[in-house]
Amino acid sequence: MFKWACVMGEVVKHLKRILAIGAAVVLSAHTAQAQTGQTDAGRITLYAAGYGLNVARVVTTAPLVDLGCGLPDGYLTNPNDPGSTLYQSTLLSAYLAGRQVQLILNGCYLQRPQIIGVIVLPQ
Repeated sequence: MFKWACVMGEVVKHLKRILAIGAAVVLSAHTAQAQTGQTDAGRITLYAAGYGLNVARVVTTAPLVDLGCGLPDGYLTNPNDPGSTLYQSTLLSAYLAGRQVQLILNGCYLQRPQIIGVIVLPQ
């Protein structure tokens, strides 16, 4: 009986190692999905704010950068991001001035690529 318990203990130990390795692989794959990207230069053709949240959605003339978020209809600011209001005001200023922008993106928010930076280009 003691020998059987020792064998089972070793089996359980190896299974735990296999599960830990599997979990690490899954987590690394999930982390890889949190993609980053940057748009080409383009003018903002849509600036929409609200949706019951402190967010702004923008669409530009540049080809859409697809981060696999689910909704390919623009980019969103995230109210949980400390720079969100800065991004929103910068985007609105660029939209009103007709300036080209490049958007820095990281991951998804509400199924759209999340804006984490805005570059306003010189005319």
